[in-house]
Amino acid sequence: MKSKNQQSFKLLCRDAFIASLLIFGVLFLVKTLILSINYLNPITKSFEDFEFTDLYYSNLREKSLLVNKDIVLVNIGRESRQSIAKQIEILNKYQPKVIGLDALFTELKDSATDEFLTKMIHDATNIVLINEQFYNNDTKESTILSSLPLFTHGISQGFANFLSKKDQTIRLVAPSIILNGNEYESFSSEIVKKYSPHAYQVLKQRGREAEIIHYQNENFIKIDVEDLNHNPYLEDIIKGKIVLMGFMGDYLGDQDLEDLHLTPLNKSYGGHAIPDKYGVEIHAHIISMILKENYINRIPSYVNFPLILLITFLHMLLFIYVMIRHEKWSSFITKLVRIISFSLLLLFSLILFYYFRIKVEPAFLLIVVIFSLEILSIYRSVILWLANKLNFRTYFN
Repeated sequence: MKSKNQQSFKLLCRDAFIASLLIFGVLFLVKTLILSINYLNPITKSFEDFEFTDLYYSNLREKSLLVNKDIVLVNIGRESRQSIAKQIEILNKYQPKVIGLDALFTELKDSATDEFLTKMIHDATNIVLINEQFYNNDTKESTILSSLPLFTHGISQGFANFLSKKDQTIRLVAPSIILNGNEYESFSSEIVKKYSPHAYQVLKQRGREAEIIHYQNENFIKIDVEDLNHNPYLEDIIKGKIVLMGFMGDYLGDQDLEDLHLTPLNKSYGGHAIPDKYGVEIHAHIISMILKENYINRIPSYVNFPLILLITFLHMLLFIYVMIRHEKWSSFITKLVRIISFSLLLLFSLILFYYFRIKVEPAFLLIVVIFSLEILSIYRSVILWLANKLNFRTYFN
């Protein structure tokens, strides 16, 4: 009897394992097929750009009233170089620890204006300019696009690019990149290096090619174009702080699509989402994350894949056992298990993210749970047909 039970269990495990592999194969083929159908691309892109942790940022996390006092944002609007130079002059007078200017100056204007801007940039204490990683379609190579040398000579620079495709949610940033044998720091990394060498060292020691941006639950002080000349509290606000100058619309609150990006803070998803944060605001969130060492960690793929396979296998074990041993109740039990599994997987991933800042994306497992019974039914029909034709044992017969 014991030998018979052992043989039965081995057959159960074998069928569960093969069914698990079949589920992986079918879902991979379906995904490949959908991506190859052009008219479905907008739909698939919407799903691809959604992650369940977005629910935490946009809906589950309570809006905080906390104000970050280390980082101040200054809107440069569509001001001329002359006006931007005057802004730098005013800001530098109040002794910020670092100024980050999110603007490129790639062409010469009139000599007097360019000379004034150059002087203000070089007179500023600890200023960081941006450059951008630029892909040349003709040469098929990436290069770094910077402001003109008269502005950048002897001045720290950092690339302002985020790691995302066009029109997709900004989730990742590269702390640095290697290009043509040279290392380039990101705009955020370069600013943190000047403001807090310790926080910068922690970032470097993590050694990540890309960091998941942990959007902070806080507000930033924002100063509009006109307010620099009429604010009596500027010294208290700016002295010893990080000041980020960048475009935030023609005025604060303006939703100009120029340099406006989608973030997980957006309460809308998919094709209906309207970009919600300016580039300079995203840089502020990245800098705040680095300064607070408030990083998000992702479960490595060498742990994640076996874990997904194990959970799928356990579901298959249970479903096959119930289908054969409790056929009368199998429909009810398997549906109940799917509902419980779906809820627990989603809840578990959100708990890990909320309390431990560990990111587990449960989307694939949730799809497995949803479609597992349908694929298992196909497997059962095929394996029974093969067993009858080739005369071998399976748990189903």
